[in-house]
Amino acid sequence: MSAKSPREAAQSFTETRQRSVSCLTDTLLNYRDRDYRSAEPLYLTLAGGDPVRLSAPTPLLLRIRLQFRVAKTASRGHWEAFTIAYSYSLHDGQDREILAYQWHPRGVSHVTFPHLHVGPGAQLGRQDLARAHLPTGLVALDDFLRLAITAFHVRPRRKDWNRILRSATVPIPLE
Repeated sequence: MSAKSPREAAQSFTETRQRSVSCLTDTLLNYRDRDYRSAEPLYLTLAGGDPVRLSAPTPLLLRIRLQFRVAKTASRGHWEAFTIAYSYSLHDGQDREILAYQWHPRGVSHVTFPHLHVGPGAQLGRQDLARAHLPTGLVALDDFLRLAITAFHVRPRRKDWNRILRSATVPIPLE
């Protein structure tokens, strides 16, 4: 979605993801207001990176971290925000990771492709699987939230959750 200013693009990006997150929790996504034209990425985190308890039959915690950038589009004078890295994870009641979808194409890790971690909270008992970076395609936040509802039985906070998650899903452009 293009915007007339970098600030408007960042706000629209954040508001769309906040609406999606509101299907599971009333906790806010946070980012620091700054010069959006900078080459530095913006960081969007749920509850400042702290785990958020979800309403589910078994204790589940949610963590969301996104990096995004604002850039001028090919259309003259318009701006767009796009995801450049993410980490979405579900944890058990003791904060042990069950699964985490990650993509961090830049940084210190040699693993730059989108991948899935299956953690100790999944209780699979295989150390090699717990350390593996299982390749995936890019995973949109909305698809991850839908997974929490449909596979982990998180109780949605909104009756219109399916419509919101369906309408918010947009492809993540590769740089």
